[in-house]
Formats: sequence, C-alpha cells, structure tokens
Amino acid sequence: MRHMCLWMLGLFLAAATSAAAFVVTPLGEGQLAVELTVDADSRAEAIELGKVDAVRGSVGRVFLMDRLILADALLAKYLANYGGNFVSAVEVLEERFQAGRSHLRLRVFVNFAALEKDLDEKRFLYKPAFKPRFATFMTERLEGRISTQGKAREALATALNNLGMRPFPGELTTPPSTTDVAGDSFLLDAAIVSSQRAGVEVIVSGESRTRLAEKRKLYFDEYWFYDSEITTSLVRVDTGEVLFRAKGSGSASSKVQDEAIELSIVRAAEKAAAELVPEFDRFWPVVVQRQADYEILFLGVDDELLRIVTQNIERLGRDTKVHVRKKFDRSAVLSVEYRGTKQDLLENLTSCPYPTLYILNPEAEAVFEVQVSS
Repeated sequence: MRHMCLWMLGLFLAAATSAAAFVVTPLGEGQLAVELTVDADSRAEAIELGKVDAVRGSVGRVFLMDRLILADALLAKYLANYGGNFVSAVEVLEERFQAGRSHLRLRVFVNFAALEKDLDEKRFLYKPAFKPRFATFMTERLEGRISTQGKAREALATALNNLGMRPFPGELTTPPSTTDVAGDSFLLDAAIVSSQRAGVEVIVSGESRTRLAEKRKLYFDEYWFYDSEITTSLVRVDTGEVLFRAKGSGSASSKVQDEAIELSIVRAAEKAAAELVPEFDRFWPVVVQRQADYEILFLGVDDELLRIVTQNIERLGRDTKVHVRKKFDRSAVLSVEYRGTKQDLLENLTSCPYPTLYILNPEAEAVFEVQVSS
C-alpha cells in the first residue's frame, strides 16, 4: 500500500504541469501560484478569464483560519469584476488554437495577502459567533386561516432562548416574519440578506397549525380544547442550507379560549425546540467553531469529487463523521470527527484511488491543505 501511495504521489507531481487541473502552490509571504487551463474566443480573453478563475478558486484558503465567507453569490460577482486586481503576474505555459478558440495553460501568481485584506475590508469575511443569534419566521394558521398575531413565532423564540440559543433582539425588516421562508427560495434569499446585514447567523423558520378539538361543559363551566402542531427548520445563514428539522405538538384546555390557544402553541413550541436545540448544539461547535478532530481544506475540487472524497474518509470507521464546513468555488473545507491517528487519516487520503490527493502540509497537527487532481 505504501509503495502504491508513493507511486500515486509521484504520478501526480509529474502530471501536474500537463493535467487539466486547478493546482494551487503556496509560495510564502502571502503569494500563490495557481496553474489552470482556460479557453476563450481570443488569447487576451483567455488570460483575463484565467486571472479571475485563479483568484476565485483560491479564495477558500481563508478557511484555514477561523473565518468564513458571507454572501457567496455577491462575492463571485465582485471577483468577476475585480479579481484581476489581485494578480501580480501571468505565465503562459502552453498555447494552442483549435476550432476557433484559444486554449491556454496558465500559471497565475495571486497576491493572496492583498486579496484577503480586501475581502475583510469589504466584509465578505466574518468570524462565527460562539453563540450565534437567530431570527424566527413563522406562517401561523388558526382554524385553517392565516393568523398574523405571531403567537407561535414568539413561543418558539422563547423556547429556543430558554434552551440557550440567542434570539435577535427585534425583527428583521424583510421579508415579513409572518412567513415560512424556508419553503420558498425567493423569501429565503431575502431573509439571508437581511440576516447577514444584521449579524444573524441562524434562521429558524416554520409553520404552526392550531385548531379547536372540542368545546364542552365540565363542572358547569364551558371549556375550550385546542391542538397545535409546529414544524420548523433551522437554516445556516452563510450557506443557506437546512441543517435540521423538528416537529412538536401540544394540546391544552381552558375556560378562556385565548388561553387554551396560547398554551397549546407554547407546548408545541417547547417540544419542537427540545428536538432542534440538541442537534444544533452538537453541530455548531464541531463544524463551525472548529472543534472537530481534524480539518481538511481541498483545493481544485467540485461537488462530485468532494462527495467521493467524503465517502472515502468515512471508510475509516462507522464512528467517523464528515461535515462540510464551507464551500466556495473550487475550495471546500471538511470537519472530520475521527478518533484515530493522524497517520491513519493521511494514509486514507493518499491512498484514495480517485481523485488523486496531494497533502501540501503533512507536518501539520490537525488542519491539512490538500490539492485535488482529477
């Protein structure tokens, strides 16, 4: 196996200059050399495209630190317009003209230190909070009709707060807090933008349904019996992904109709929160706060290659858990829960049959940078 790993590494190094890969080489002093292939209608257009691709594909190296990226789509547009400003030089390694298009293999020198500083100043980078703030959105129905009183939203926020989560003090301006934004991509995008501006890192969104079960006399008094159900999703703002879902139901009765309604909603909210918070408390420190056993940054990776690599790491054992901490363009960082040795993990990476993985910093203790070649 060891001879096979050495052979694969040698093959990667020998082929790196000719493969249609995206290869990032740290040069020290905040400089990177990025090798890639591009094609365009003209030589000049290909070079400009290569500059932007090189910068955009190397941004993920900020994940080696305790910061993450906000507003991915806006950042991609920003780099499309200004990415070339962070390129200090370009070498054309190979050039051919075929079928009316220019095909170039380039080595692009990126001033990563300047890029990182600029993104920090533009607030594309942020440091995740130990206890992130959450904003709550909720579509509420009473007897099948939409209610805008916000009882379920407030009950869920209170229940989450009682279990240790930090609510945003107030309401976000858009979209309306009386809507379940997780079920609509347009509303979710708007909620994410508002959340990022307000420093909210988690969105809790869902729907509540409350109905009259029965109404009857007990001991000469008339009682109202209500049932409530709350379904909710917890969304990570910087990625837009739904991390967890929960459901809670509650019933209550009272001589006062509004009291029965409110109490049934509160009980449903408490059950939903009790299901949601433990999952979140296990996830956030390990994945976002970097408390996993290992972190691995992959450069030159796409979704399919990342899936293959993840499955290969999971073969280390059934107790091994792999989480995507963050992706951007051709970079992705994984948080790995693995109680085995560092050497076993590195052996797993270098023996991956496909894609070929080259560890740039094998001397590191727990945070590794890996070049991917397909």
